[in-house]
Parts: sequence; structure tokens; C-alpha cells
Amino acid sequence: RHNPRLVYAWASGFGSKGPDSDLPALDTIALARSGMMMAMGEPGTPPQSAVGAIADQTTANMLSYGVLAGLLARERVGVGQEIDVSMLGSMVFLQSLNVNLTSIRGREFTRRSRAQAGNPLQNYYRCADDKWVLLAHTQADRYWHDFCEVLGIEELEPDPRFVDMKARAENCEELIRILDGVFATRSQEEWLRLLRKKYLFFSPVNSMAEVVKDPQVIENEYLHDIDHPALGAVKMTQLPINFSKTPVQLRSTAPVFGQHTEEVLMELAGLSWGDIEKLKEQEVI
Repeated sequence: RHNPRLVYAWASGFGSKGPDSDLPALDTIALARSGMMMAMGEPGTPPQSAVGAIADQTTANMLSYGVLAGLLARERVGVGQEIDVSMLGSMVFLQSLNVNLTSIRGREFTRRSRAQAGNPLQNYYRCADDKWVLLAHTQADRYWHDFCEVLGIEELEPDPRFVDMKARAENCEELIRILDGVFATRSQEEWLRLLRKKYLFFSPVNSMAEVVKDPQVIENEYLHDIDHPALGAVKMTQLPINFSKTPVQLRSTAPVFGQHTEEVLMELAGLSWGDIEKLKEQEVI
């Protein structure tokens, strides 16, 4: 009521409405409640939990997007407002494709079995060095010829069991067993080099240790060098959006609680040290 142009935000576990609005929540609770834990893994396996606080990070991103939109709205129409996001809502939104499919058509995406993948060219295979290669040919018939050529299985191309997507789906387990044997003959690096020769859809299945050293990640500056006050020189993720005229750069690590309070009050609000001392005495800050 004192500042109608104020844009302020808060995040909760389950949103500001509903019977569970006051319940506590953590990352894994949001994964469970949003259906994500049952969307991962193979059929018949227990619920799977994503590593790395996915719900926490997604909710933080949604909160920041909301604040930016609120600031833009204030600039355009002159009003401030409250921004309200939740962990549950953020994870539901992250899975929009599956959620919308379930809501509209009454069915959800089913968990996939690697050994029974209906499209063997949209699957992942273990290489001789125990690393994995992912294939992602959703329109597999367009790539069947080149795929057979790269893998050296030209004799399978005209085979009636595998001649098109319908036949390969009907005989998927047999073809996957064959491909398992083929991929097991070379290292991941060798397969990646061969697959590059044709315009095929593939990727190494990276560990996190491999991600932070991936040349594509480094070259595009998805990780940025920064001097951490406790750890020294380290690489950290930064915003993966490149602005041609107003480039973004990670300038500092996350502040500790209240680290910039005095700076903000003095430089932006024009308060003096005396004013700040009074606010401290009144336990406002």
C-alpha cells in the first residue's frame, strides 16, 4: 500500500491456494507430486529421482522469469504486483508435453524399455569401453540406409524383418540384440567418429564429469571462469542465452544473506549510515 509500483515475489512448495498450500516441500517432494518420478526409468521399476535438485532450480528460474515480466509490465503499464510461483507448478509446467497429452487425450507417455524399444534407431547402446551412445532417429526410415552403411550391416537393410519402421517395431527385440552386439565391438569414440560421417542423430551419453569438459560446452561459454572467495578459480554455469548487443556475464558468486543490504539502501534508496543504524535497532534489517 505504500509503494504501488513495487514488484515482489515469493515461491512456495504447492502454491498459495488449495488444501496443501501450507505443507512444507523440498526438491524430491516436488518431483514425486508432479509425476516426474513415475515418468522416468523403465517399466516396472520403482520411482526414479533426478539427480541435482531439478525442481529447486526450475522453480528459481520460473521466479526470475516472473520478476522480469513484472518489471516489464511496470515499465509499460505503471503497476507493481506480486509474483507467485511454486515448486509443484514449475515441475508441472516443465512436463507440459506429457501433462497436456494426459489431460487432453486421457493417456500419458509410457515408460520405455530399452530392450523393447519400438524404434531401435531411437535407443541407446553400450560400447566396447562401457560407455554409451544415444540414437534419436524419430523418422528412422529416412536414415536406415546410411545407418546400416555406417554400422557395416548393409545385409540387414533389405531384410524383411527390418525393412521399414513397421517391420522393425514388430521385430524390435531381435534388432536391438543385433545392434547391441555391433556397438559392443568398438569404443564410444570410434562410433562417434563413424556416425559423424553421415547426417545422423546421435550423442554420447555423458557423465557430469564429461559434461564440464565437453568442448561444445566450453566453446559456447556455458561455463564461465570466476574467482570464488573460498574455492579460488573455478568454472560455473551461466545463463545459456547469448545476447548479441547486451552480453551476459557471470560477475560474482551467490551473495550470503544480507550481503548487499546496506549497499542497496545507501546507493539506491539514498539512506545514510544513521538511517541504517535506526533500521537495525528497529530490527527492520
